[in-house]
Amino acid sequence: MGFDFNLSVESTQDLGELVAELNYFGRSESWVSVKVASELPKIEWNCIPVAPETSDKQGRVVRLACLLPPREYERLSHRPSGNWVEAICLTTKDLLEEGWSDPPALKWENYLMYRQPSQTLAKKRPFQAKFRFAKYALSSKVLPRVQETASFAERIRCHLMGIHKKIKNQDPRLVSPIFSGKDADGNPLKGHRHAFYLPLDEDRDGRLDHLLVFSGEPFDNSELSSLDRLRSVWQPNRLPDVNLVLVNLSADYPEEVSRQWISATPFITARHYRKGRGSFGEWLTTEVVKECTFHGLPDPTEVEWIPHTMHTPHSIHWFEFIRGRKEAIPPHGYGCVLTFDQPVRGPFAIGSGCHFGLGLFMPHHGFPARTISEQNSREGSRIN
Repeated sequence: MGFDFNLSVESTQDLGELVAELNYFGRSESWVSVKVASELPKIEWNCIPVAPETSDKQGRVVRLACLLPPREYERLSHRPSGNWVEAICLTTKDLLEEGWSDPPALKWENYLMYRQPSQTLAKKRPFQAKFRFAKYALSSKVLPRVQETASFAERIRCHLMGIHKKIKNQDPRLVSPIFSGKDADGNPLKGHRHAFYLPLDEDRDGRLDHLLVFSGEPFDNSELSSLDRLRSVWQPNRLPDVNLVLVNLSADYPEEVSRQWISATPFITARHYRKGRGSFGEWLTTEVVKECTFHGLPDPTEVEWIPHTMHTPHSIHWFEFIRGRKEAIPPHGYGCVLTFDQPVRGPFAIGSGCHFGLGLFMPHHGFPARTISEQNSREGSRIN
């Protein structure tokens, strides 16, 4: 889209921030990536505004709905009372009740669509979005508890694999390794490039309310289609299904940046402590630092251990979380506050089970370090 006018630097920046938030244009399956260009590209436009009396010999004249500028809207006496902002915010119900056939801030403009598409446009390389992050909002009469993070993430993974299998004509050999985390022979993938399934409790009420699915590799078209079809997942014990609404697709990490991060789910190490490796606390701190390195994070400058969650209405001890499969003895889980000397993007997950939301760290917002220390001393540290 091209506009024949110049914006101020401030307005251009505002427009850039607005259009960058667009995930789709028109219907919700019409995925787009939008940015403001500093200069108009040298292309031949195949659809341009024209005068009402323009002949259709060159192409087809079509009427397009456009927005009235605020000043033009105010000059029109037949428009309803109220300002331009109120007019563009009218709902369909408002329009029907007031008897409007068109929204009051709308005008129709003639556009000419040329019969022969521009060769410049036809030769342009097709757009390929490299989406790596998908975020969902969760909705249910009974949302899962944060203690069920790992089991909920596992159900999401299985459901996504099932959806992708249907897209691939029920061929299990073609199920996405990004979703499964395994190669064609069933061997676990290495390098953490496959999908993470991170259930989140963003309002901190002890119930999961969002889901972040992201991968080190971009999702292909069939994987994106699977993510789009992920609409609900079942719950055990006859609880109602959890509905999922896709609220964001992006190539860049859409979440927060902070220097201090706190455990939301228990950190579990994949290795075992042995004598001769220093105290258990020193060894466990070393394990956290190693895991940060494995995931491309900087080394934390401070690791302070905490006995339970610090951002839920009621403290949840780490042993209360589901930490493994039913048939296996669950490993011990631990929590801590990580402090870095530079801002880090998150949320992120490290340690064993990190692809299913274990070892999840959320931004540490205003919880005083002295309070953590006092609580640790009052309850007794489990790391020694």
